[in-house]
Amino acid sequence: MSSLAEGKYYLFALDYGNRKEERKFVSDVLKNFDPGKLTGCALYINNNPYNLELYFSLNFSEDDEFFESWLSRNYPHKTRAYNLFIDDLFIGAANKSYNVTSYLEPEVLDIMMPSTPGGLFLIADREILNLECISLYTSHQATVNLAIFADELVIHRT
Repeated sequence: MSSLAEGKYYLFALDYGNRKEERKFVSDVLKNFDPGKLTGCALYINNNPYNLELYFSLNFSEDDEFFESWLSRNYPHKTRAYNLFIDDLFIGAANKSYNVTSYLEPEVLDIMMPSTPGGLFLIADREILNLECISLYTSHQATVNLAIFADELVIHRT
């Protein structure tokens, strides 16, 4: 854990393409830790299509053992981003590489972390992208279906 002047700091790399599930984690953190202990939190969003990133930072004012035990009980698969520091994100935000929001309340997470493009996110969740299909007509009147997947492009000719 990193120690900032204000307390204990955590940074989590979240799945940009699965914001629907990540909202549950962020909401649980916000609901379970009062502002007296959780003194700061923010989302950092990189919309570069070649390197989509989503980070969730937390800052606790006091001993973080309560958070560590809560995290291991409720989200044992969540890992912290040890290879990135808050200064890197601040520099990225200043260079307009990251969008940042620190206004986080459980009630507005659907707006702040939408599954569809809009607001701070330019690209939809993986589930939505996997459902999109575009039909094109070739010069031979054959239909070409382009199924757009988050990690591949599949072309079907009919």
